[in-house]
Formats: sequence, C-alpha cells, structure tokens
Amino acid sequence: MSKLQSKPLVGRFATETVKNALLHLTGRQVEVFYVLLVSSNKYTFLPEIYDIFGRETTIKFLELFAGCAIKVPRMEKLEKLARDTAIYVRIEQASPSQQAQLIHTLADEYDLTEDRVRRVYAATKVFLEDELGYRVIRRDKRRG
Repeated sequence: MSKLQSKPLVGRFATETVKNALLHLTGRQVEVFYVLLVSSNKYTFLPEIYDIFGRETTIKFLELFAGCAIKVPRMEKLEKLARDTAIYVRIEQASPSQQAQLIHTLADEYDLTEDRVRRVYAATKVFLEDELGYRVIRRDKRRG
C-alpha cells in the first residue's frame, strides 16, 4: 500500500481517537477542557459554539473544520443579502405586466429608489443566472 493510500486511515484514526477522547470527558474534565479551550486562543468562538450547540455538535464541528478559519458575515451584509434575495425573487416571479408596480412597491418597502431596486435586481440576476447558472422558476398563477 502506498503512503498516499495510508494517510486517510491515519487521519481517520486520529480523528476517531480525538472524538472518543472528547466524548468520554466527564464532570471536572469537561470544565477543564472548556477553560483550556477558552484560553487556547483569544480569537476563537469555540466556547460559544460549545455553549450553544453542546458537546456532540461541537465535536462534529471540530471534525469538519479543525484547522480552518471561518468568517461569518456581519448582520448588515446578511440583511442586505436577504433584501436583495427578496427583491430578485419577487420581481422574477411577477408577470411582466406586474413588474413596474412591484418595483414601485419594493422601493417603498425597502426605502430605496426605483432605480436602485432595478439595479439590485439586475445585479442579482446577472450573478445568479450568468455566473452560477441558477434560475428562479416563475410561479404559474393559474396553477396556484
């Protein structure tokens, strides 16, 4: 067997060993592990992940992402993406005769100009359809 073929087994064995060690921590050991986790890196959110999701899910998280840097977008970015998604899907699902009125409604709803709503829609459409090949299926009003 080549070295390349044996490496995944070694990695899997190491992961299983760590997983088993973490699963078998009890009482005071869990407390000490938590303190070490908090103090091991001042920039980590692992203690919060542990508090929110518990031991089992944290272990799964560590198995998948150990050694990775994960960046979570700011709430403002998530809110903008949600807004842009809503604008794109609502316009895309509207009939062409309804789109002008809908753009006006969306502009009022999101406190944007109608031109800005059109630009958000167009940019989202280009990104989704041209770059990713994703298309929203229009809702057929006759079928419900």
